[in-house]
Amino acid sequence: MRPLGIDAIPPNTTIEHAVLRLQAHNGGDAAEVRQVTGAWAENTIKYNNKPGSGGVVSQFPTTAGVVEIDVTAIVQAWADGAPAHGVRLRSNGSNGSDFYSSENASSRPELHVWYAQ
Repeated sequence: MRPLGIDAIPPNTTIEHAVLRLQAHNGGDAAEVRQVTGAWAENTIKYNNKPGSGGVVSQFPTTAGVVEIDVTAIVQAWADGAPAHGVRLRSNGSNGSDFYSSENASSRPELHVWYAQ
């Protein structure tokens, strides 16, 4: 997922809290979130050309319904000048979860950011 509007946050801002809010239409095993470290394009990305990612930033349970994921560390890195290539979500087991994408008008992912000016 690529963040939209992240450039509206002033550079070198202190991020107080950032949450990625997703709607899961089925739950699964707990999952992890990582910062994507390379550029990619939605229309050409495949498993064999996926960009790298950093270490695990947080882990979260995945149940059907709203899932809120703490991504404060990732958004702080973006505010500090790291390229904002998005986040990677990965199941910790064999039972993955399904989340609605931006193509679902009523259940799109949301990034909520609180910062100090």
